[in-house]
Amino acid sequence: MKKFMTVFTALILSIFIVPNVVSASSNFDGMLNDGVITLSEDVTLSEKYVINEGEMITIDLNGHTLTGPSDNYAIENKGNLKIVDSGLVKGKISCPSSSSSCVRNLDKLKVDGVTIESAFVAIKNDVEGNFYGDLTVENATISSSYAKTDTGTIMNWGKATVTNSRVNASASGVAVYATSGSTAGKNSEINLVSNIIEGKYSIYGMNYQSSDGTTQTINVEGGQLNGNISAMASRGSSVSIKGKVATTDTALSNVLSFADEGAEIILTSDLTNKKITVPEGVTLIIQEGVTFTVSSSRQLIVNGDLKVNGTLDAVAYVEEANVYFGSLNYAIKTIGINADTVANGHTVTVLKDINETTAIKPNADKNITLDLNGYSVNADITVPATTKMTFKDSSEDEAGNYTGTITNEGTVTIESGKYTNVPVTLDGATTTLEGGTYPIEDMENVIIPDGKEVVKNEDGTYSIISKEVETPSEDDSKQEDVKDEAVNPKTSDNIILYVIVGMVSIVGIGASGFVLKKIKA
Repeated sequence: MKKFMTVFTALILSIFIVPNVVSASSNFDGMLNDGVITLSEDVTLSEKYVINEGEMITIDLNGHTLTGPSDNYAIENKGNLKIVDSGLVKGKISCPSSSSSCVRNLDKLKVDGVTIESAFVAIKNDVEGNFYGDLTVENATISSSYAKTDTGTIMNWGKATVTNSRVNASASGVAVYATSGSTAGKNSEINLVSNIIEGKYSIYGMNYQSSDGTTQTINVEGGQLNGNISAMASRGSSVSIKGKVATTDTALSNVLSFADEGAEIILTSDLTNKKITVPEGVTLIIQEGVTFTVSSSRQLIVNGDLKVNGTLDAVAYVEEANVYFGSLNYAIKTIGINADTVANGHTVTVLKDINETTAIKPNADKNITLDLNGYSVNADITVPATTKMTFKDSSEDEAGNYTGTITNEGTVTIESGKYTNVPVTLDGATTTLEGGTYPIEDMENVIIPDGKEVVKNEDGTYSIISKEVETPSEDDSKQEDVKDEAVNPKTSDNIILYVIVGMVSIVGIGASGFVLKKIKA
């Protein structure tokens, strides 16, 4: 009885738990019915299953797992193959081999709604002799645990289109590897439409034979790229990114560099400590809830457009160059040096309160305007002998406040703003105060233009304002009219005036009261 129970238990396990080991050349073919192989249970192949040239086959996983051999392809297609999964609970193709691809395609292959997991390449769209792989992947999840960059989850040598799918590589691997050169004259092309593609490299393009002249074309339309792109133009690779493509902080700069005119690149995770350049014709969108922080020695250079739905944390902005900076020192010293920025005559606009611990000295021969823009700035600035620097506050409430020391060796003009110190003007320098508020009245070595005056404020500070122009009173105006009438007599009263004036010269001062009455008449 005990022996019978042991045998019975083994039989039950073989039926319900242990998947069948099916010979690819025998029993798997036995599942074929009208060109469709439908799995009725999990299957492990003992060797690769080959679809021969001219054959048209559909493999339906039907919610089951098809496991490949440990040292070979699970499927090699030389005909016309379609892989689907009609199961309510989805199955998968699983390949344990770490040295052989899972599915190899040499002719026509369509993978629709299927999960493929591999320890090496999940799908190899290959070329060989007269074969040229034509691959279509839709609504699928394709992944690889391979941790090197010498191949990819999808390895494309031929023509491929991947749509609305997820292609995953390990943190050290490549999701889509586009290559060519194994067969002379065979270029490769892959179109990636509305996918989520992730790995150390989301896309990697390179000619297998560096000198054979074949090319690899990679087109991205929408979707998400969570990983960098490597595409060597010298090895025939070109990547074109169109539409709205989302990406992460680590890949943003790289993805932007491959974006075509009209593309919109969406930042989906917080970013800091990166120099980012938005190419001309490209829009960078900071997603809602995401913060882009421009760190102290970095820039955000916007040659295209910028949409901030989240937060842009920057210290200063230069409109003439459309550049955001992470520190005031970096903004003032960098602007005019890099090819990315304007050479001269620019305004550095403050975007937040600043406590700049590094002494700032602009470069020589520059013309810089610092706009406090309503913020508080604590910084020490020394203006070189051949540099012009203007300070102002453009905010409506004039809340801008400068609490550092301005040492002038060149030319300084202050138009507005509040200052805790009057600029220190060295020999040979010129400081002109056209406006602003200061702690003292007596200001040394400065020029206050004609038409300006220093007035004391209620809080004890002193401001430079325009002098009031006196308006003539009504009586003064009448006196001027009298003078004009005396010089240019045009009425009978004016004629009498001249006569009486003549009499005054003879008779004397006694007639003067009369004359005045006549003038006033």
